[in-house]
Amino acid sequence: MHPMQLHRTQFMTDFSFPPFAFTPVIFAISITLAGFYLYHYTATEGWLHRTLTTETSPTRYWVQRIFTQKLWGFVIMGIVPAMLNATIYNVWPADYGLQWPHLLNYLLWLLPAFLIPVAINYFLARNTQTHRQYPQMRIAQWKPLLFLINALGWLLYLTGYEYLFRGILLFTLSAAFGAWPAIVISVAIYSLAHLPKSIGETLGAIPFGIIISIIALYTGTIFFAIVIHWALAVSTDYFSIRYNPAMSFIKKKKR
Repeated sequence: MHPMQLHRTQFMTDFSFPPFAFTPVIFAISITLAGFYLYHYTATEGWLHRTLTTETSPTRYWVQRIFTQKLWGFVIMGIVPAMLNATIYNVWPADYGLQWPHLLNYLLWLLPAFLIPVAINYFLARNTQTHRQYPQMRIAQWKPLLFLINALGWLLYLTGYEYLFRGILLFTLSAAFGAWPAIVISVAIYSLAHLPKSIGETLGAIPFGIIISIIALYTGTIFFAIVIHWALAVSTDYFSIRYNPAMSFIKKKKR
């Protein structure tokens, strides 16, 4: 029998449970996929979407719907995985990079990393495809308080989101396989998670995911990933409102 054929046969018939050192990797991948898709199909397609009534004012409806949706994302992708990890592996959020960094050590290169997605959105948020998707709150007239609530919703959601993808998934894979294999695997999963949105966001998630994954591993914290992703999301909403002819910011009247 050919050596390669022998190896392939053994591989196909070996159903023994993997060593304990490998089980955190399986857990991390499983909980990332389960957490994200459970959120997606409960918050955007399932019961959470159906429980809200449209009989209230359009503004109140959209604030309730999207903010509740993002709060649910924080719970299902952040709090629940954190509790499971603490219970099963006695591993806490700080072990996955959810900790306050030494800002002064990274300030010089963090500022450009923060401003670049904002600058990119200045141009990308002008197209009609972006206007159809963002902001998620389909409100015609935006008061400053509404935009602040929207930004807070993004912060909650992205804290849970980044904890799942860049914290649990990336840090676990990095400990098992090293930095670059971890980045490749995690970014592939992260990119596929954008398929329900559009092919453009799916492809755009690849370079963005690589950049913030490198930053997360280099700094040992997901704080910067959360901040940069938040800047991307909030700036997308801001420029989408500003350049969408059907939306506008309400200016305070001068006395």
